[in-house]
Amino acid sequence: MHFGNHLSRSEYRGLAALSIILTFFTIVFWWTTNHTMNSKNTIAITDSADQVHLFLDSIKQQQKRYKSFQKHHITPFQFDPNTTDSETFVKLGLPYWIAARIIHYRHAGGVFKKPSDFKKIYGLSIHDFQVLLPYISITQNNKTHISTKTDSTHIFTTFQTRKDTKFRQLTHLDLNTTDSVTLLRIPGIGNYYAHCILRYKNLLGGYVNQTQLLEIKGLSQEILKWFYVNTSNISKLYINKMPFRQLLRHPYLNYEQVKAIFQYRQKFGPLHSLQELRNYEVFTPEDFIRLAPYVSFN
Repeated sequence: MHFGNHLSRSEYRGLAALSIILTFFTIVFWWTTNHTMNSKNTIAITDSADQVHLFLDSIKQQQKRYKSFQKHHITPFQFDPNTTDSETFVKLGLPYWIAARIIHYRHAGGVFKKPSDFKKIYGLSIHDFQVLLPYISITQNNKTHISTKTDSTHIFTTFQTRKDTKFRQLTHLDLNTTDSVTLLRIPGIGNYYAHCILRYKNLLGGYVNQTQLLEIKGLSQEILKWFYVNTSNISKLYINKMPFRQLLRHPYLNYEQVKAIFQYRQKFGPLHSLQELRNYEVFTPEDFIRLAPYVSFN
C-alpha cells in the first residue's frame, strides 16, 4: 500500500471491502440493539398487561366472595339476646361473625335492656334487625337486683349483670345440648375451646361419645368427666343420596374415601352396608367403626 496521493486499484478494492464490512457490522449492531430494546419493551408491556388482568381478576374474585358472604337467610324464632348462644344465633340465619360479636359484646359486660338495643350490634343490617325485632324477648331474670333507693321525687334502681362463674362442683351435662355459655362455666374451657366443641359437634352431626372431645387438639382428658351423651338427635349421613361435597364435610371422611363411595354407587348402586366398601384400601376397620353411628342407607 502506498501512502501518497494515489492509491492502486487493489488498495481501492480493499478499502471498499472494509467499508462494506464496517457498514454490515454497524447495521447488525443497530438492529440487535433496537430489537432487544423493543423486545424488552414488549415484555414490559406484556407484563404490565398481565398484572392489570391479575388485578382485575382479584377484584372480581373479591366481589364474588363479598356477595356470597352477604347472602344469608333469616329464619326467625323467639330468642333472648342476653342468653342465646352463638350456635342458636347462626340457626336464626345470622352470619357467624355477627354471632361472635354478640357473644363478645355480652362477655364485655354488655346487656340488651330492650329489644331495640339489639340494633347496636355493629354490622347487623337494618333489614335483619327489622325481621328479628318481633321475635326478641328480653327476660328480666338474667339481672340481679342490688338495691332500690326511694325518695320523694325519684326511684333509683340499680341492676348488675350476673356474670357466669365457673362450676364449683362436678356437674354432668349433655354434650349435645350444652350451649356456649354453660361450656364457659366448666374449668379448663374458655372461648376458644367452647367454640371448637360446638363447631366439631356441628361437623360431626352430634357427639356419640364424650371421648370424641379428645379429637379436638389440646383439649384435656379431664374435661370428659363433665359430660354424658344423649344420641337421640344425631344427624345422619345419607350415604346413598348426599352430594360429594356434603359427604366430604364430615370429619370422618376424606377425599379418597368419598371418591370410593361414589365409584361404588356408580358401579353397583346403593350401599346397604359399610362392609361393602371393605375392598377399598382407603378404608380401615376403624373407619367403619367411627362412621357406623352416623351412616344411614335410606
